[in-house]
Amino acid sequence: MVTASNDESYDMKVLICWSHISGYMAACWRALAASGVDLSIVAFKTDAPNSGTQAAFKDDVVAGLNVRLLSPDEKDDAKLILDHAIKLGPDVIVVPGWFHEPYRALVNAAPLSNVKFVMTMDTPWQGTVRQFLAAVKLKSYLGRMSAVVVAGERAWQYAKHLGVPEGKILRGVYGFDAHPLENLLEQRKSTAWPRRFLFVGRYVDDKAINVLLAGYKEYRQISKEAWPLVCCGQGPHRNEILAAEGASDIGFVQPGELPRVLLEHGAFVIVSRYEPWGVAIAEAQYSGLPVICTEACGASVELVRHRASGLLVPTEDAASLARAMLWMEQNPDQLPAMGEIGKSLAKPFASEFWARRWKQKLEEILS
Repeated sequence: MVTASNDESYDMKVLICWSHISGYMAACWRALAASGVDLSIVAFKTDAPNSGTQAAFKDDVVAGLNVRLLSPDEKDDAKLILDHAIKLGPDVIVVPGWFHEPYRALVNAAPLSNVKFVMTMDTPWQGTVRQFLAAVKLKSYLGRMSAVVVAGERAWQYAKHLGVPEGKILRGVYGFDAHPLENLLEQRKSTAWPRRFLFVGRYVDDKAINVLLAGYKEYRQISKEAWPLVCCGQGPHRNEILAAEGASDIGFVQPGELPRVLLEHGAFVIVSRYEPWGVAIAEAQYSGLPVICTEACGASVELVRHRASGLLVPTEDAASLARAMLWMEQNPDQLPAMGEIGKSLAKPFASEFWARRWKQKLEEILS
């Protein structure tokens, strides 16, 4: 509850404007709504032709939430989005960065002049000329923000370079649904540790599918008992996965199917060349899987401790990936302990903790 100036109390009304829906964010939103926040969401459909994403979460992942799903034809309709926001009458509006013009336009809309704004961002600081110039270009826009919520340390550094005061920055854009994954580590430990690698993600260039398959091929050449590689997702590089010896594709996995898939594998692999954070890493670690990931993955800063919860490998380095996969294969006795450490590192990003952080920050803004 938020206390108003007339000493009456009311549920804070929050509108989250988001890009494409996902199972993990839906879990976070449910936790926030359950905490007493009057929550509304506007987001893009993913399970639609021309959705603009390789993810395909079905609409029912947001069942029970107050969500206005925008079709590909509606997501660029600035008037529709503004009218919907005005009708809801929120105290706070959350906008996802500055990439989508109809969302960005809400910040300076006269009917919303009394609304507080919060911006989320996951873009990592890379020190490019474009990022340096962004501090000037976005100065007015950022000045309207009561808070900026970042994905992790690398995005925190970018927010600082943009001139956002530390007191306005909160870590934790992303979270995940921990409850279905809670007992997977114990179940995996109760039987022979599975001898299979797992990749979950879009089959796109950012995920470096070519490096993943090249490293896996080299691993098979130096291994005597190579583990199979199972890939979950969809995208333009699917045929390359199907053509790789020892690799298989089981398609896009809906949230309800993910625990079973995680349980059946012994290590998680993701070698992205660009990964602002990586919720899949948190989900894998909370399920008790040791992780192999590249330094480019933003979540590696918060989640992956080398030789403790997983193995870090250089970006774009197939040979290092091959050696890491071989180490996992040859040290199965160490994998359960790595899973324990990884689970503890991932726990703070569970949806219940996500909701606590967000609610506290929202209360601070409105007080």
